[in-house]
Amino acid sequence: MAGYLRLELLRTIRDPKYIILAVLSPIGFYLLFSTLFGGQSTSSAGMTVQAALMVSMGLYGAMWAVMSATGPRIAQDRTTGWARQMRLLPIRTANTLAARLIAAVLLAGPAIVLVMLTAVFAKGVTLDDAWRWAVLLALLWLGSIPIALLGMAIGYGIGPEVAESVHHFFSNPRNRKVIDRLLKAGVQPVAETRPEGPRELDGEIVVFTGGLETMPRPDAQRLAERHGARVAGSLSKKVTLVVAGPGAGSKLDDARRLGVKVIDERTFLERIGQA
Repeated sequence: MAGYLRLELLRTIRDPKYIILAVLSPIGFYLLFSTLFGGQSTSSAGMTVQAALMVSMGLYGAMWAVMSATGPRIAQDRTTGWARQMRLLPIRTANTLAARLIAAVLLAGPAIVLVMLTAVFAKGVTLDDAWRWAVLLALLWLGSIPIALLGMAIGYGIGPEVAESVHHFFSNPRNRKVIDRLLKAGVQPVAETRPEGPRELDGEIVVFTGGLETMPRPDAQRLAERHGARVAGSLSKKVTLVVAGPGAGSKLDDARRLGVKVIDERTFLERIGQA
């Protein structure tokens, strides 16, 4: 497992997204916000604004770090076949999952520490003693564990495009505030109900390409999933059905080359009883 753990660490460290989003962006945002709002003496939590910003930006960096190593990365590995190739190696699936989780949590450390060092040397942030610094670092680091678990659930549960969208949505503080206000206002999320029994597209792996005339592509993808299909973002040998519209490009050519069944939008709607 140690070898695979090292591989996952190196893959993420070499990824420009990790460097930019998890390391440089939190530092930049901290310097920006501490300059804009640093004149206030204390925050509502009783600590200085500089220290409060340090905590929030440290957690922000940790979130980007663990998501860079989990959600979209795992979904992409599944799509490209890397996850399938991993089964050929002499390493148990449980060890692979553990290595991914440990790597994600370890990668959160540099993001947190660098924000703290920036706060100390650039803005003169101080805490009462070294023990408080150690406790704060430990709490922020531990706080990355549930985020890493969420990222793994996203990566193994959905495709790369949706994983990337979920990642970006929840990384935006404004979106999280909107959700908090909705929950406080009494809005209760309700899971979508799906019909029981066999569905029209059970067992199908569908790719959409080209334009659609009756609905946006995301709506068509949700419709396909509601009727039992699994939607893929790219073409592979596992894909069983391609829905092609006007302007379909290379995916249509690849589908014909691979012998994948191709239908148009109208046939797709007829098949699920929506025509």
